[in-house]
Amino acid sequence: RVLRMEVPKLPTRCVEMDATSLPGVTDSLVRDVITATDPELGYVRSYRYWPRVSKGAGVKSRKARELYVPRASTYAITGGLGGLGLRCAQWLHGCGSGHLVLGSRSGKVARGGQGSEVILDSLRGKSALQLDIQKCDAGVCADAAALLGLSLTPPLRGVLHMTEQLRDKLTRNLLVDDMKASFGAKSVASSFIHAITAQQSMSSNLWFSSGAAMWGFV
Repeated sequence: RVLRMEVPKLPTRCVEMDATSLPGVTDSLVRDVITATDPELGYVRSYRYWPRVSKGAGVKSRKARELYVPRASTYAITGGLGGLGLRCAQWLHGCGSGHLVLGSRSGKVARGGQGSEVILDSLRGKSALQLDIQKCDAGVCADAAALLGLSLTPPLRGVLHMTEQLRDKLTRNLLVDDMKASFGAKSVASSFIHAITAQQSMSSNLWFSSGAAMWGFV
């Protein structure tokens, strides 16, 4: 999608399919990629789907439920010392969490002068909160395992994954190392987190995406 925005004259297709579709749609996939006018192609159980916007049924507004987080639970936040990570930590503690683990590549507040230090100091001053800060790169399997391992007490009940590595370049200027850094922080780290927590009793895993995935870097 970013490539379509940056190089509009280049015919670009986005293809999404489930694991069962590839063997049965190889021929039609090649044909559709070459001839289709739709920029988005989707296959589910070998059936072709088109992106369409349609009017849905009206949904009555309702008051959002208040989230309750058991005090005897641990929540981990990757990218936990960034502005968004610290605000989520503040929110989780307000919902009842008694143990938060904040993971960060640098081990320190990501960007100074934006009020993040004040939030971190406030969290450190909470007598009812056990706050652990761990220097780790979630895109490295050993680091992710150390952050989210089974030895956490109270047991791990949720992960908020929001790490990122910005390499602000146009697509045509991206190098292999840029791609590795960006995908490592988001996609690769997500796969490690999923594998590590798959056998644990989790109440929630939240993966935060980047607006750049839809709109490109600004």
